[in-house]
Amino acid sequence: MDIYDIHEKHIHRSIISLLKKDDLFLLYYKDSEFRSCSHDCYAELIKKNPFLKDQTEMLFLFIKDYHNIQSQKAINAPSENLTEEINEWLEKTWHKYKVNIWAFASNYLERFSDDNTLWPTKHKIKNKESWRPYIYDYKQKTNLFNLNTLYTRNSKKPFIKGKKQYLEIIMMYIWLHSIWGDEDNYWDEYMDKSIK
Repeated sequence: MDIYDIHEKHIHRSIISLLKKDDLFLLYYKDSEFRSCSHDCYAELIKKNPFLKDQTEMLFLFIKDYHNIQSQKAINAPSENLTEEINEWLEKTWHKYKVNIWAFASNYLERFSDDNTLWPTKHKIKNKESWRPYIYDYKQKTNLFNLNTLYTRNSKKPFIKGKKQYLEIIMMYIWLHSIWGDEDNYWDEYMDKSIK
């Protein structure tokens, strides 16, 4: 508020814009991750906003608060369509680490659906409609949603380690129910295979 009063700049918009570029932001849980993020933001923002000098702690607190708000306002998992183990994992992760896996997965898949350069080549199907040259083949057996790369980048996080299958199931649910649609009722078939 002081920054706006004095400099008439909506600096929060610039900060949020930078945070939205970080595809792993919603998986942060350690102060060291938030500090690193705030240092990166500071380095970017200080160039055009010299009044931010000596404001690193406020930037850090803003980023932590924004993470918390984004995590809390996200839609929670529809527990009736997932396994008890997955629901328990989501709940424990939120209570212990304040990380909303569902919010992260939703955000990740929105980016993924909009950028076919992230799709493995085997997962691209030529589309007849010119507005979208490819559609994503979500019925592939391996590396759905480029999860191999994503999991490798995050496998050391205590709430991700050993949970790759759970993450894939959540992503498939979101893909079919929020992004793509499940016209051919693939969800039930997928869950039968996954649970086995």
